[in-house]
Amino acid sequence: MINSHKRNKQQQAQQKGVTVDEMITTSEAGQLLGVSGQTVRRLVHGNKLVAMRTEGNQIRISKNSVEKYIQSRLIADNSQHEIQQ
Repeated sequence: MINSHKRNKQQQAQQKGVTVDEMITTSEAGQLLGVSGQTVRRLVHGNKLVAMRTEGNQIRISKNSVEKYIQSRLIADNSQHEIQQ
């Protein structure tokens, strides 16, 4: 049963192009982003972050997508700063 559960999680993650080891909780993603868990869920629903649901219906976020989102925000902030100068 455990092997089947782990295999299902791995298959779900692979379909999204990530490994299970790269998945983090909404709380962990929120800490990295400096936002609340609710904001993380909004980013997931807005397709800004890659996520999957566990068999227990918990959301797991791709750590790589969080890092890419942070980079995109830094680039956007820098571009905005340059425009204002």
